[in-house]
Amino acid sequence: MAAMPSSEAKAGLKLISPTAIYVILLLAVPLATVVIYSWMTGGRGVVSLPVTLENYAELLSRPVYGFIMLKSLLVAMTVTFITVMLAYPVAYYVSFHVKPEHKSIWLFLITIPFWTSYIIRVSLWFVILGYGGIIDQSLMSLGIIETPVNIASYAIPSIIIVLSHAYAPFAVLPIFVSLEKVDRSLLEAGQDLGESRWVTFLRVTLPLSMPGVIAAVMIVFIPTVGDYVTPELVGDGKEPMIANFIETQLLKLQNFPQGSAFAVVSMLMVGLVSGLFILLNRRFIPLQGATLRWFGEMLADQNLRQAAWNSLIIALSVASLSTVLGIFAARASVRYRFPGKGPIMGLIMLPLILPEMIVAMALLVVLLSVGIPLSIFTVIAGQVLICTPFAVAILTSAFQSLDRSLEEAALDLGETQLSTFRLIVLPLVMPGIMASFLICFTISFDEYIIAQFLGSGEPILSVYIFAQFKFPAKVPSMLALGTLLVVFSIILLGVAEYFRRRGIARVGGKSSGGVF
Repeated sequence: MAAMPSSEAKAGLKLISPTAIYVILLLAVPLATVVIYSWMTGGRGVVSLPVTLENYAELLSRPVYGFIMLKSLLVAMTVTFITVMLAYPVAYYVSFHVKPEHKSIWLFLITIPFWTSYIIRVSLWFVILGYGGIIDQSLMSLGIIETPVNIASYAIPSIIIVLSHAYAPFAVLPIFVSLEKVDRSLLEAGQDLGESRWVTFLRVTLPLSMPGVIAAVMIVFIPTVGDYVTPELVGDGKEPMIANFIETQLLKLQNFPQGSAFAVVSMLMVGLVSGLFILLNRRFIPLQGATLRWFGEMLADQNLRQAAWNSLIIALSVASLSTVLGIFAARASVRYRFPGKGPIMGLIMLPLILPEMIVAMALLVVLLSVGIPLSIFTVIAGQVLICTPFAVAILTSAFQSLDRSLEEAALDLGETQLSTFRLIVLPLVMPGIMASFLICFTISFDEYIIAQFLGSGEPILSVYIFAQFKFPAKVPSMLALGTLLVVFSIILLGVAEYFRRRGIARVGGKSSGGVF
């Protein structure tokens, strides 16, 4: 007979169950539905028996499918290579040459793009690369060219440029963390033995920092191979990638079996590449005058105000729910041992290694199949799914740094588990909770794919911005909005930093680092 679960195992399973159940219902079930649909027969909006492998056979027989996958892989690999090659020197400089008290400021400045709207960042490149843009005007003024080049019309190079810029901050951070862990005494020992700085770097620094490099590669490669926004905006959508093709098959053509088969193959492809990385890791607008006109037009736009309000409600809800679910999962993972811990945590973290378009389409297929109407609530549910892994990752680190003896002392003094958590654990992990809330809020506020495909047509800020950039007359107003979003992000960071320092002070700790 199988042994009965211990009290610790029961407590762990009970604690992690809310997060696990949520992920099973909103991730495992939709993904399983997509896999099942890929084996079935159907046409426009129809899925039926018998079971068949015809959808996969068509993928192999039609060159267009292979071409799109190969193009997406090559673009993602190129972007990843460029991004990591640019990020490593920056991370190295900050780690080895910037004073410790100034490193947080440097990291904040490097990651500023992360705190602004992704769609606005992408659209700004039209000002630089587009017809008559900054590059065209600069080259013409220097007499190098006579007519505009319009680099933005060259879709693939433009996509690579835009994606490399967008994901550079994501690559800097893991490399920096890895470099910070390098024992400086090893470098000094190498130089004492007569090795040059270059040889010491190749033999010591680079191998020791490879976990960060591999992490950066995964962080950049996975979202870029499944990116939807950039191919849709750059080059007028003439160079679709995996995410755009899946959207066409599932929504425009409503070919659920074929679209599902393509999604399954894409998941397997990304999974294989991610597995390889894990194995490797284990081995080692031209300005014409200043004006406030566009801010006035932006603030007078009722649709924009409604979109911003809806996005604020969604982001606050997503950040709160994701953080709560993250607390359950992280606490259970760190504090308890229970059966199935590895698979359950793997399932919870799965959205990190899946292209967001596939997650969104899987959810959409299930929602349409069971007749659940799309609304702001479905957007919240989908975004919580993709934000929860970030919350778990942040809060796991916070719970791991706790001194368990403090909990045990409180329990010995007669406090209940709940009161111990409220009086001891919660204040100690409050900086992690604030960080989780901030990250999840930012991701949700800027998220587009789920907002677009799981929304009900009600205005949401990211979707609204995406639509407005298709009209040149609206670009200045959207740039004004981008300015306000930057200011809002800085204020938000300031508030978070205040609560971080307050939380540390309440438990008698001393703040080190931080943004301000």
